[in-house]
Amino acid sequence: MAEKIVQHEIIKREINGIMTHLIKFTESPYRDIMFSYGKVNLIENEDESLTVKYEYDIYEEPKEPYDKAELEIYLGDFLTHLIMEQLGSQELIYRNGTDGKDDIDTVGDERSILEESISIFK
Repeated sequence: MAEKIVQHEIIKREINGIMTHLIKFTESPYRDIMFSYGKVNLIENEDESLTVKYEYDIYEEPKEPYDKAELEIYLGDFLTHLIMEQLGSQELIYRNGTDGKDDIDTVGDERSILEESISIFK
């Protein structure tokens, strides 16, 4: 996982008629990249670790060149950081289903993820 999480801000923007929360990195190496995560799946492995699979969309590219493969690894690390942070503060909200119409639940003390057991794959 990344040693340092890049500073960022949350920006609300209407995209295709839907109010969307975008993340914009505000420091290098990914300064000015604006993106959002799409579908995120946590898959439990046989060894009880989790694999995080995710989709993302980039809405604004940075002025500075960057390596796309490194960015994708970093986006996985950043997502893992967000999940761990929200689990710690009991603020993680998820949809219970695949169609997005099921009940929305908040993760509380009854669930935990061990940081050292997470593998990231896109």
